[in-house]
Amino acid sequence: MEYSWISVPEGSVLEHKSRWAQLGSKQFAAIRHLLLVVQQNPDTKSGPMVSQVEWPVNTEYIHQDKVKKVVKYTAGINESITSAVTQQITTEVISKVNSGLKAGGILEATISGELQEKTGTVITEALSRGLELTKTFELIEENEKTQTIKFSVPKGKNSDEIRLVTIYNRVKEYRWDVYLYQSDYLELEYQKNWIWKDVRETIKSDLAQLKKPLFSIIFYEPIPEPSYGFDKYIPEITSTSDIHIDILTATCPNRTAPEIPSLESIAKIAFPVTRMEKEEVRKRVLKKSASRNPGSGSGIKRAAAKKSMKKAAPKRTAKKAAPKKRAIAKKAAPKRK
Repeated sequence: MEYSWISVPEGSVLEHKSRWAQLGSKQFAAIRHLLLVVQQNPDTKSGPMVSQVEWPVNTEYIHQDKVKKVVKYTAGINESITSAVTQQITTEVISKVNSGLKAGGILEATISGELQEKTGTVITEALSRGLELTKTFELIEENEKTQTIKFSVPKGKNSDEIRLVTIYNRVKEYRWDVYLYQSDYLELEYQKNWIWKDVRETIKSDLAQLKKPLFSIIFYEPIPEPSYGFDKYIPEITSTSDIHIDILTATCPNRTAPEIPSLESIAKIAFPVTRMEKEEVRKRVLKKSASRNPGSGSGIKRAAAKKSMKKAAPKRTAKKAAPKKRAIAKKAAPKRK
């Protein structure tokens, strides 16, 4: 049994002002949910049939197939969970939470009331739409590798000389239980001034430990190694691509929630007012742009440096050859008589 956490929405999403709900000309609000996902230990069941043939008893049967490996795609399930929860108990609930807190209510009571209306049908339908095109695994064949199973067909209860042989794949059944562990809400007033300093002031802030069951997701993954059976075969799982959603009624286990940035600290990024906060936002933008285009800036600098070095180098001029001295013929001395 394993545990994981999903923040809906993620902190990086709320770092943008446009992702906060605008309640008025100067009022903004955000609600965030922390989901606990309990991944149950997988059960092994009989899966779809690969081949079926009648074979004589007391003889050897050989089945040969290409080696396969399973590539998992569970990120799509996380995205569908995030989308369904965001649509039903984040975007639509903010206005009700705001009005409930104004009337003297508390965050836990407001969200609990919404969950009673939406857990059974609305959230499940939104999740089903998101999971329709979700792919949980992919089987990849090894072109040059094969696997072989050999076995002797035993006699059955009847005295038949021929017996039905079925080759099939076993399947792992996975179950994820999803709980709404806690929710936090922040409402603020933000005013941008051209002359005076910008103003950001927290109006309401609340945190609720809910631990409410939401739903269970059941999906499958084939085991690549083939299995075999005799006579009539009825698979437990007929399609490995199906994803099922069940109502969850189990009690939420107690776990220590992970440390995540508070909504107050995220608001400083989405609504910066001080010079230090604005400088921090500028650094974040530069860092993200650099991570998207790694090495682009340094390459331009190096090219410019090389170009400037070429310009700075002085041109060499060819030296003129020194003029050759003319040989002066010496006059011979007069001979004495």
